[in-house]
Amino acid sequence: MRTDTGRAAVLITGAGRGLGAVMAQRLGAEGYLVLAGTRGPAPEGDGIVPVRLDVTEAASIEAAVVTVTDQLDGRGLSAIVNNAAVLHASPLELASPASVQEQLQTNVAGPIAVIQAFLPLLRLGGGRIVNVSSINAQLPLPYWAVYSATKAALVAMSDALRMELASAGIAVSVLTLGAFATDIRRDALDAWPSAAAYESARRTTGALVDMLDATAAEPVAAADALLSILDA
Repeated sequence: MRTDTGRAAVLITGAGRGLGAVMAQRLGAEGYLVLAGTRGPAPEGDGIVPVRLDVTEAASIEAAVVTVTDQLDGRGLSAIVNNAAVLHASPLELASPASVQEQLQTNVAGPIAVIQAFLPLLRLGGGRIVNVSSINAQLPLPYWAVYSATKAALVAMSDALRMELASAGIAVSVLTLGAFATDIRRDALDAWPSAAAYESARRTTGALVDMLDATAAEPVAAADALLSILDA
């Protein structure tokens, strides 16, 4: 357990809901200073400091760097956790440019921009980067093609970055997750475009989501895995 005066500082993106919120609360309870990056309300809990952060907006990232720097008061970051992500379910044939762009921007370009912006603070703290990926990077599902591609890209980027930062003593970890009890899959179905040719596929995908939701693990297990990485 870390003391209030010597808390290791961790920035978590997408901390306003779902896995990110649970991760923030778990780390805060374990004595970390959690800088909870979120576009809306932040989770409540010991050690949690809200940080307005939209990983798709350069100005938001720049402002977050100022906020975090002020909060740390001369200290560095112990970790950056790139958790923010979006999933849209859709036949690739019908995926709109806006949907593709949002997933690429949030799941790939966003983490890259956050890493670039916060690396000076991470160097100062001698910390590590944790990129949250998905089992769909290795086992892509039909109608989740763009999401699967973004998570595979995140893994490849992490592997390259790990070698680039090795000489600086900054570790890069990938936390690969399966199905957890969040609303990400239900929200994904809302993005499905209307098309009679794919109505059967829509029903099949809905049944898959029902099955995954029924067997999904509790988010605290992902938070425990993150804690193990940070304490390694």
